[in-house]
Amino acid sequence: MTKTEKQILDNVRKLELLEREFKKFNYETATPRNSDESISFLREIIRIAGEAFTTRNKILEDFKDVTELNIQDKQALGLLDSVRRNDKLYSIAFYENVGGIINADAENQENKMPTSIEDILNDKFEDIFSDFHSWFDVTSYYLAQITIGPIISSFKIPSYLLSYFTEIKETYAFGKYRASVALCRALLEMALYRKLKAKGAFRDKDPKVTGINVAREDNLNRYINMAKWEKVLSKDSLDLAHQIRKTANGVLHIKDSEKQLNKKIVVDTIFATLRILEGLYR
Repeated sequence: MTKTEKQILDNVRKLELLEREFKKFNYETATPRNSDESISFLREIIRIAGEAFTTRNKILEDFKDVTELNIQDKQALGLLDSVRRNDKLYSIAFYENVGGIINADAENQENKMPTSIEDILNDKFEDIFSDFHSWFDVTSYYLAQITIGPIISSFKIPSYLLSYFTEIKETYAFGKYRASVALCRALLEMALYRKLKAKGAFRDKDPKVTGINVAREDNLNRYINMAKWEKVLSKDSLDLAHQIRKTANGVLHIKDSEKQLNKKIVVDTIFATLRILEGLYR
């Protein structure tokens, strides 16, 4: 178990105890008999709730640094699920309600209580900013976007295709190469389907399943073959389309090992997708 995993487990167990303490104190403490007892009660219950709030946020912040958590403790697992789903624990809901009341009367931002993980992260903005830029290179990000450039076409491209293309540029700029290639495949499949449908290629038949052989064939391969019959793609574009499909399948359909992609393969796949899309809309 890594240090961060142990820290999460320790904190989730602490949170469980704090939630139990909060309920016990709230429901089993005698009703305050005077203002001093009321103040004492409020101070203690806010202390417990505030500690639960802080502990929950430490768990959420640590989530950023782990990909998996191997925990056998069923109670801890259940509470971690609740934290991830942002289910409201009694203690934290109480703290947030108190914070909301206080913040409503606060004169400025400095006087407000943090009532969410977003507030906590905003308070740590300078540290987060430094951490982010310890690995993220702004110049390289913009250079990658510039390298890919826009889709250059004669006719307007549907907005949902442009949306996928924008995500391709984003994932490539962030160095998420497998995601970029997978999105190239999705964009190509959508673009071909739209063009084939416009030509009436699916008329009087289900475009998804038309027979046992079709059912065993992936949609993109079928659309590429249909694009050949319908003369939607040129010979060069057909070759490019199959290359995109094969590269993406190597990422999406791998069985038991990790597929690595070098930058050149990814750039070639993106530009191949660009050339096909531009050819469809010129």
